Amino acid sequence: MVLPSPTITLNIPNKVYDQVFNINATSNSTGAISYTSLNTSIAIVSGNTVTTVGIGTASIRVDQDASATFNSGNITANFTVSKATPVITNFPSTASVNYGSTYQYTPTTPSTGLISYQYRDWET
Repeated sequence: MVLPSPTITLNIPNKVYDQVFNINATSNSTGAISYTSLNTSIAIVSGNTVTTVGIGTASIRVDQDASATFNSGNITANFTVSKATPVITNFPSTASVNYGSTYQYTPTTPSTGLISYQYRDWET
């Protein structure tokens, strides 16, 4: 008896750098499913959890074991990982400083990019 191939589906929307998410392929077979990243410089996989670690196109291979009614099968799902917009915290949008005094800002962000800012003297 010739067994059919399973119909496996995995759709992954585009993501941003340093994002962690779960994937769950669907299939008409009951065979066990496993996931493998085909480019670990963009995304890594542990179980069904994906972590984006680079920028570019990521490819996740889905392998499904044979079952009593289906052969084994596999597909590859691709998605794009783009740069994330950094979030800057601990940086007040306004501050009142008396003439001649000093105020120190200490902004923080998970980004490794340079933070720059400028002083504006707005008269009230």
